[in-house]
Amino acid sequence: MRAFLTVLRQGHPHAPLLVVSPAVRPDADTTPNRFGATLTHLREAAERAAHDVRPLPGGELLDVARLVDGVHPGDEGHALLAEAVVRALRPLR
Repeated sequence: MRAFLTVLRQGHPHAPLLVVSPAVRPDADTTPNRFGATLTHLREAAERAAHDVRPLPGGELLDVARLVDGVHPGDEGHALLAEAVVRALRPLR
């Protein structure tokens, strides 16, 4: 993530950047992947890497009820995500 943000910033030094970390996903938040990282670990790492830009903590944007299949946000969940992104970007205008 840090390397990606560095390259992005080099190409677009003045563009406002917003990094949205992964949203809640109950089956992956505490279950390690094959490398031993949980989604919670990945979310925290993305948020740390984004400290120089505008981070938007994805784990706080949705509750489990907004996931239609336990993984993907439904229409209401996507609307909440969009509203959060708009609120986060508005001050950057």
